Amino acid sequence: MNNTKWMPLDYYAHLQACTKAARAITGNPVMQVELDPDVKVPHTDGVTIKHYQPHYGMSQEEWVSWYGVLYHEIGHSDPDCLADFDVMRQENIDTSTFEGLVFNLIADYCQERNNFDVYAGRRKFLSEHHAYAIKSEVEGNFGINRPECPNELSEKLRQALEVLIVWETRCREDWMHTCEGLSETGKKFLKDQSLEWLDTMISGDYGWVLDNDCNVEEHGSSASIEKYKLSQHIMDEVFKLNDDEKKATCTPKGHKSSGEPGETQKQDDTAPSKDDGESSPGEQDTQEMESPAIKYEVEIDYEELMKHTHDSDAVNRGYGVIHINYDAEKTYEKYHPYAPHEIAELDFWSDVARGAASDRNKHRKYRKLMNGELGGSSYKYRFQTSSGTKLSKKLQRLFKIKARSNYVYGQKKGKLHAKNLYRTALNIQGYSDRIFKKKIVSDIHNTAVSVLLDCSGSMSGDKFEHGGTALLLLSELLQSIDIQHELLGFTDWSDCVHYIFKPFGKFADINRTRTYLKHASTGMSSNADGDSILWATNRLRNRPELLKILIVLSDGQPAGGKGGDIDQFTRDVVMDIERDPTINIYGIGIKDRNVHRIYKECRSIREAHELEDALLDVIRSKIL
Repeated sequence: MNNTKWMPLDYYAHLQACTKAARAITGNPVMQVELDPDVKVPHTDGVTIKHYQPHYGMSQEEWVSWYGVLYHEIGHSDPDCLADFDVMRQENIDTSTFEGLVFNLIADYCQERNNFDVYAGRRKFLSEHHAYAIKSEVEGNFGINRPECPNELSEKLRQALEVLIVWETRCREDWMHTCEGLSETGKKFLKDQSLEWLDTMISGDYGWVLDNDCNVEEHGSSASIEKYKLSQHIMDEVFKLNDDEKKATCTPKGHKSSGEPGETQKQDDTAPSKDDGESSPGEQDTQEMESPAIKYEVEIDYEELMKHTHDSDAVNRGYGVIHINYDAEKTYEKYHPYAPHEIAELDFWSDVARGAASDRNKHRKYRKLMNGELGGSSYKYRFQTSSGTKLSKKLQRLFKIKARSNYVYGQKKGKLHAKNLYRTALNIQGYSDRIFKKKIVSDIHNTAVSVLLDCSGSMSGDKFEHGGTALLLLSELLQSIDIQHELLGFTDWSDCVHYIFKPFGKFADINRTRTYLKHASTGMSSNADGDSILWATNRLRNRPELLKILIVLSDGQPAGGKGGDIDQFTRDVVMDIERDPTINIYGIGIKDRNVHRIYKECRSIREAHELEDALLDVIRSKIL
């Protein structure tokens, strides 16, 4: 699978689509997907899915796994599949036991098969992720030289689990074509006893029951009790487990077993270990769970074999939490962008504050800022644009020249050019037939421009005055030549705050925009440049115009945001835009040369008198 960076500029578009996908698939209009880089094990309670926020620079393989986990969680949130939790509660199924594991494996299979062909995106990511995960499990954890577990019951349950994985994969091959052949690969690693069990499962009606009686699409929530019955039949008839063996819980290697008081199991050096001795939430629940009804504790790492690990206290929560392993520790010590729910969009033009408004005090502060009620020294800023008139006339003259339609002569087809008719009498191959002309219509009007202004604390004083003036002048110039444009700004408090001073399609009122800039100056704080450039790019990509240009007015010093290397992240984002043929990006440094570290195409302005020439150069080089 391709390990290069994948769909980087669509980052926010994909994150914002998660909740829409969850609502469409589950039919639940209040379903939410919350993204957080601190989530170690994604889970759902049937109303909210908590998932790991992907890193901006993830590879295609990592995105596929991320989406596979998301769609798996959405499947568990389907109203009919939520009945699985009712059965777990009614039958007192403990998910840390082997019994709970078998039921969960069957429930996972059924919820993924449910409406599998209805949504192409869900089908694609579940298929690719599952095939990759199974291949990793079989090759990495079955192991042809796998040592036996230290006691008979542990080895028996380990082999039973391996058989279940191979059997479940074999069942998937009928409808999930990416799994074709994987069961045969897994079968090669099975021991003699395991092969006998597998033959029993294949020759019996267990697969038929799984695909028919347990079919959620056909039987709805009533299929949940059939899943439970099937799990019991498998344990009784195939593995021949007694009740105590079914309820055997996993004791992580190196921990004391309640079955052998005071004795510590020897650490198996061949087993994978967690960094720094840390355990996942699911593991912690398992370690702390003790029950006098459970006779056996076995030394077997279920998570080592299963990509899906389910929270052990789900039984006590009604529609409890389902956990899925996801390697959140991979290489993500880098900067994580703000998640969609951490972004506030303050639309001055429409007087609407969107997003990141769950905190009422914070939302009140947004409203005060938009209404100019925060106070401070906002009105010290004077954004001078009077000299723009002369500049506009100069630009208009250039624009009229560039906007004229021109003809290209000496063509083999097009409109007949009378002055070249003499060529037909010369009978020269490749010359005599070039008697036509073609009209070249300028597409200069087919342009959209976004102007993004850094409104952070480091821009205060002369920098913000120059930046605000540049934004207003650009708006005046673009409007004078009838180019569609929008005016945006950004800062960040505890959220990433984005300003819309003038949207596309609206006439730019300079005085109105000047007032909005003054209001924004009362909330100048940190600046997450990369996040905001991604946001502006996402808006620009949705425009129908052929030529798209993003002009960033900043001192070029990303600061604040979330933990990590925000400077490198900003450079990565800009580099990805520069590689994208659909968008042009240009940085204008306001009294600072840092933009030259970040943008290939840029210009820095030290004094106010440099502003007009710099802006004219930008428009001349990028638009005209």
